[in-house]
Amino acid sequence: MKPLGFCILLWAGFVSASEHRAAKTSALVVPADANAESHTLHVEDLINEALAQRGGIQVVAGNELLHLSESAAAKLALQRAEKLSLEGTAAYQAHLLVDAEAKFKLALESYELAPAAMKYCEHYCDALALYAASIQHRGALEETKTALLNLLALNPTHEFKTDEFDKEFLAMRTKVATSSQASSQGEVKLESKPPGARVYFDGEMRGYSPVTLQGVVYGKHLFRLEKPGFQMAGQWLQVDSPEIRSSLAMASLPLYEKYRAHFQSLRSELSSGKSNAQAFEIGRLFNLDHLVLGQVRQTPESSTFEIEAGWYDVKNGRRLASRKAVFQGDEFGQLKSEVSHFVALLLHSNDRNEDVNTHSSDPLQRKAGTEDWDGEKGKRKAKGSLNDKSGMEDW
Repeated sequence: MKPLGFCILLWAGFVSASEHRAAKTSALVVPADANAESHTLHVEDLINEALAQRGGIQVVAGNELLHLSESAAAKLALQRAEKLSLEGTAAYQAHLLVDAEAKFKLALESYELAPAAMKYCEHYCDALALYAASIQHRGALEETKTALLNLLALNPTHEFKTDEFDKEFLAMRTKVATSSQASSQGEVKLESKPPGARVYFDGEMRGYSPVTLQGVVYGKHLFRLEKPGFQMAGQWLQVDSPEIRSSLAMASLPLYEKYRAHFQSLRSELSSGKSNAQAFEIGRLFNLDHLVLGQVRQTPESSTFEIEAGWYDVKNGRRLASRKAVFQGDEFGQLKSEVSHFVALLLHSNDRNEDVNTHSSDPLQRKAGTEDWDGEKGKRKAKGSLNDKSGMEDW
């Protein structure tokens, strides 16, 4: 019976450990003022990334917590565009070029209404390439060049399969790709309302709004915004001058508005540390076991900002630790490692607090590792001629 009892105890321990590993944890960051809003999601994402590196934590990212919502109209337009694109491809492969051109034209018009629902150009680029080939066959050369310029701006490495395109079209593609128009570049400034959204440009994450991009090739580009708690926004951006500026408004979702109603009281709690009621309420709102709650404060006319954060055990109603630090922006890409270090210190503060009441027979427990110990008895070594010296004395 003893082995059976041991197995039962072992299984119970395994279940307990599994439950601990499954504890739902997330980071939420609020702006201390309007100027700091451009930093909040960036910092929140970095804290969640750092939490994900720590064992025993199941991170619930902001996308899942506050939700991302697609525009119903954009989603419907994308579905229609892809259906028309498939029909156009079938007509093109059957050499029904007039029908193919008509289908692709309708498809491209629908794609124009769908950027908020598009992550990459993919099928749009395929449709644009086949549309260009279709109109090239009937001699619309200038329109073909424009379509190719837009395609190469969106995806310079788009694959043109030789079995789908004739030699004349492929020669035109090469000529357009090496033209002065294809090498022209401009500066693009991308903004959002509210600021601090993730910016995707031609399918690639380029930072958090506002973002300025240098060396953007003239032509058509896909600009899309994501921010947890908001409906995704997007547009097609035509770059045709040295400087282009675009700003998109994002509509908030009801859950985010419910969360935002707590901002002021959360700021007060973080600053004073006297009450944690609002933090626990937010944790319960999102069904979390643990929560890193922080606020960001922007230094006026500077890239410097301060993060103040607390580490909460929502399930047991305890504030475990708090920490504050100043960061010098992200000019050299250093912010990710600095925030990761900040999170490690925040959670380690909690670990040290838990260790205070832990008894251990290890003589080195709760020691810094710099003490001198007698190997046999765990006592300090007797003083010698060099003991207690810093190495800087005159001898």
